[in-house]
Amino acid sequence: MVGLAIVFIAVVSLFLVSFYFREPAIDVNTLEYEVAKTFLQVAGVILFGAFVAISTFLFQQEWTQRRENQRRESDRLHDERERQDLALRSLLTQTLEAYNGVKRIRRILRAEGLKTISAEVYKQQLLGLNDLQLTFEYLKIDTSTMGDERLLMDPSEAANNAHPRDLQSEFKDIETYLNLIFKEFEQNLRHVEEQGTVELWSLGELNSFLTDTRGFRAGVSEPFHRIVLTLQKALMVPLDLPRVGQNSKQS
Repeated sequence: MVGLAIVFIAVVSLFLVSFYFREPAIDVNTLEYEVAKTFLQVAGVILFGAFVAISTFLFQQEWTQRRENQRRESDRLHDERERQDLALRSLLTQTLEAYNGVKRIRRILRAEGLKTISAEVYKQQLLGLNDLQLTFEYLKIDTSTMGDERLLMDPSEAANNAHPRDLQSEFKDIETYLNLIFKEFEQNLRHVEEQGTVELWSLGELNSFLTDTRGFRAGVSEPFHRIVLTLQKALMVPLDLPRVGQNSKQS
C-alpha cells in the first residue's frame, strides 16, 4: 500500500511539473486547463484518502504488534509464575511433612515416659530425627536459591521490625535446634546401648526437647508457623500482567 502511494505521488508530481513548466503554457478557461484542474482536484482527494488509509494501516499494524508482544509477555509471566508456584508448593509440602515428623518423634519419645528411655527406642527415634534435621538443612539451602520476589518481606513489615527474618533464617533456627539434639545423641549412643536404658535427665538437649514446651515452640513451632504463613501469603500474590504498550519488567 505504501509503495502504491509513493508511485501515485510521483505520477502527480510529474504531472504538476509538466503542467506548470510546459511550453507553451496552457491558457486559462480552455478544455485542457479544466481537465488538468479537475485532475489535480481528484488527485488531491486521492492523496488525502491515501494518507488517511496509510496512517490507519500503520496504526493498526503497530497496535497488532503491541498486542502480540503483550500476549507473548503474558504467556512468559504465566509460565514463570507456574514454575515458581510449583516450587513454593513443594517447599510448603516438605516443610509440613518434616514438621509433622518432628512432632511424631516427640510424641513417641514422650509416650516412653519422661524418666527412662530404652536404648532401642532412643536410637531408632533419634536417627529419624536426624533425617528430619537434614531435611530442614536442605530446605534452608534450597530457599536461598529460589529468587522469588514474593518471599521478600513487605517493606512496611521490615520497617516495623528491628530484626527482619527471612525463610532461610527460619529454617536455620529449626535445623540448629535439632542438630544440638543429634550431637548429644552421637556422644551418648554407645553408653546408652551398653546400659540398655537411659535416664532422661542425663540427656539435657533431649530432655529439653521433650519437656520444655516453651523451648520447643521457640526452636521449632514458631519458625515453622512463620514459614508456612510466608509461603501461603506468597502463593496468594496476584500475577501482575502487562497492558498493551506497557514495557514489562524482564526477569
